[in-house]
Amino acid sequence: EEMPGDTGIEPRSGEFEIPEGPVPLRLDAYAGWANQWLGDADLFLLDEEGHLLWGVRAKSGLVLSAMLAWSAARHASAVSASALPDVLHHSQPSGGSICIIPCITRHGMIQVGIRRDNPVSNEDARCLREALIAAIDVGET
Repeated sequence: EEMPGDTGIEPRSGEFEIPEGPVPLRLDAYAGWANQWLGDADLFLLDEEGHLLWGVRAKSGLVLSAMLAWSAARHASAVSASALPDVLHHSQPSGGSICIIPCITRHGMIQVGIRRDNPVSNEDARCLREALIAAIDVGET
């Protein structure tokens, strides 16, 4: 029986292998892996300042707006930088789902924004978060 938000993807079916090299190379590798993991989805990576680190800007409007609004609300509520924020799920009125996964790395907060037809499961969000943090926090800077 499928649970709501079940992607049909086994969470450990494709472990992310972190390439050696600078952060931009590791972000590209992460994004390629995450896109395969998620299937038909739009993926975006945003830093604390609201800069798009990875993704197609032309497709990013609604997701980036949601990510920036969440970031502003987090700052306004004085959430501690050491507390790992929850994953934000938002159903779109036109159909589909937006998921924002905040990740605290040694370079600061990076948010993973995902827009797709099916919601991202909590297990998939956890695995996506762990892989991004590992990609940023190891190797060269």
